[in-house]
Amino acid sequence: MQSWLGAEPVYAIVAPRPIVRASASCPSAESAIDGDPGTRWVCGPQRGSEWFVADLGAPVAGVGAVRYTMGESYRDFPRDLVIETSVDGEGWEPAWNGDVIAPTIEGSLLDPLMAPTTVRFAPRRARFVRLRQTGKDEVNWALPELSVLASG
Repeated sequence: MQSWLGAEPVYAIVAPRPIVRASASCPSAESAIDGDPGTRWVCGPQRGSEWFVADLGAPVAGVGAVRYTMGESYRDFPRDLVIETSVDGEGWEPAWNGDVIAPTIEGSLLDPLMAPTTVRFAPRRARFVRLRQTGKDEVNWALPELSVLASG
């Protein structure tokens, strides 16, 4: 199956995994993992050095995507995003890097109220997933709700 927006490889993703802790370069990281899309983590304006780390509590096999909802914060998507994973929180492995406009538009068309953005990458074992916003813009970067997805 291919996304209508590109020829990126598609990896089977089964379910979200619980995020037990979050930390970030701006306060209130917990707002992005509280299960309430009405709350959100906000950092900005985007200067290229913002980050967010999701801790799954223990290494999980098959981690292969992040999904974040934008909802009313649809303008506050990251301008450029780097996703990295780690089993120990010390050594980081690149997972994905680039512009998220295509998955942001795709999610908005699929569900205009929540605008879920799914960024897939090759599955791997990971405990930590780090999102780094590396673009620049005068708008904030917001994460109303974040999920880490894994297969099997």
